[in-house]
Amino acid sequence: MHSLPEQRNGMKPSTMKTSTVEPSTMKFSKLLLIGLVSALTLSACNYDTRASGRSGTYQDDYLENPINEEFIQYKNALTVSNEILDLMKAGDSKTIADNYVLEELKPLLTEEEINKVIVGAEKKYGKIVSYKPMQWGFEPRVENGKRDKSEFNKIIAEKYGNKKAGKKIPILFSVKIVEHEKGLVNYWFQFPSDGKYEKVLGIFYKEKKGTRNVGQFG
Repeated sequence: MHSLPEQRNGMKPSTMKTSTVEPSTMKFSKLLLIGLVSALTLSACNYDTRASGRSGTYQDDYLENPINEEFIQYKNALTVSNEILDLMKAGDSKTIADNYVLEELKPLLTEEEINKVIVGAEKKYGKIVSYKPMQWGFEPRVENGKRDKSEFNKIIAEKYGNKKAGKKIPILFSVKIVEHEKGLVNYWFQFPSDGKYEKVLGIFYKEKKGTRNVGQFG
């Protein structure tokens, strides 16, 4: 079962702030320095956990299952997430930067910056050993691109923002659980909700500790 009652009822919405991650208004370069790498600097995250789902259960989220009908529209996000993980395992930051980063963000998410993600994760958790191809988690969100005046938000809000709604930006988080030499790590791949899910806006990683809501970083 992919969307459990435990996920859909009674769960408190997570925030973008954790004990190791500062608020989302930080500069892009500073995010790189604290061990998470992403182009995400958007603020005022609004989402409904009832819209999220995963292949596992709340008791055991590291399970494989086919994508159910409710989330089949996101199947390409799973494919791309798996492809990026394969390239990360191979240390191929160039292909990720060339083929999997949104064109407008390539000046920010460069080969060098993506390599920092790979090297940083390996230093903390060891090399990537494996992952389950049909383990998935999806969470659509709406970000407020009007509050933050960073270069990232200027680019994304202009391309994807709904100007009538204050430049609100619909995005999708694709969540993968990855086995490293020293343990399990959660990866979040951030996509614009363009219906294609071919290019990423950013990548987060954090040691997996227990089971959380699909898009919860803390």
